[in-house]
Amino acid sequence: MNCLVIDFGGTYTKYCLMDGNASISEKNEQPSPLVGIEAFTAFIKNLYEIHKSRIEGIAISIPGMIDIKTGLHKGGGAYMDLWGKNLYELIGSVTPLPFVVENDGKCGAMAEVWKGSLEDVNDGVVMIIGTGNAGGIIKDRKIHRGFHDIAGEVSYLMTKPGEYGPSNMLCMHSAMMGLTMKVAAAKGYGQSSLESASLRREDSNVYQGPRAGAEKEGEAKPCVMVDGPQIFRWLEEGDPDTVHAYEEFIADLGMTLFNLHVVYDPEKIAIGGGISRIPRLLPDIQAELNRIQEAIAHLFSPTLTLVPCKFLGDANLVGAMFNFMQRNGQMAQDI
Repeated sequence: MNCLVIDFGGTYTKYCLMDGNASISEKNEQPSPLVGIEAFTAFIKNLYEIHKSRIEGIAISIPGMIDIKTGLHKGGGAYMDLWGKNLYELIGSVTPLPFVVENDGKCGAMAEVWKGSLEDVNDGVVMIIGTGNAGGIIKDRKIHRGFHDIAGEVSYLMTKPGEYGPSNMLCMHSAMMGLTMKVAAAKGYGQSSLESASLRREDSNVYQGPRAGAEKEGEAKPCVMVDGPQIFRWLEEGDPDTVHAYEEFIADLGMTLFNLHVVYDPEKIAIGGGISRIPRLLPDIQAELNRIQEAIAHLFSPTLTLVPCKFLGDANLVGAMFNFMQRNGQMAQDI
């Protein structure tokens, strides 16, 4: 069988055709329809019309707290116009095909348990690092949803006591949203403070224009796109502002993963998302974990096993497909 699989991200939305063996074809991406219900439904309708003769269903991954029984989007994530809306009603209005919707972090976790790096574990955690930090918790090889469907929503973890607000959330420190803002601001292209940042904007791909103050200094005023590729170019060049922001990013991420290790004690934690393709990322995280571990080795000895997601940037797509198959009775395994 073939499905149209859509992964709604905070900056770009990826989509493809996928079969029951997780084989991907016709993969593509477009800027995400973040603003307006009509934009969201039109995006799905357009893809359905293009592919309807070759698909038997639609599988969707999207940020936020999703009640899979009712279709209610309870909030959270970049698609603020969908908060409080019934996704089943919205999507059902633009396609007659069967469809499923699931939180992006939980989709990522399903992919890794189904055919990925957590295939051999009973208890595990997946963290997908994108615009925000999507997460999924696996308990006894099943998705743990929690009472409010928020289990694994690590983007909302507070990072510093007493400083409560959006700028203190983990996604502003250990995801591309926060890293991009910090680098852009440090180099004079962006916000001077994370307090003024909107969670709605496409911050993993930020166009900031000329550097502030360049005209006074007599510099040329080139327009700069501050995004992931640019940040990692600056990092490899040893740019001090970028190195400092990246080191803070790794420190916050390492501390979060260690705390998850202590609280849940998973067999493995798998790291995914587009940034996980950067060769230095996992070694840098592991080095930070080693520093934490060594500092308290006389008190705490269990070590955390960190692994890359097999599917990297495609984890949410693969997990959404698995979710479709499972909920339409085509999978015996219960995840």
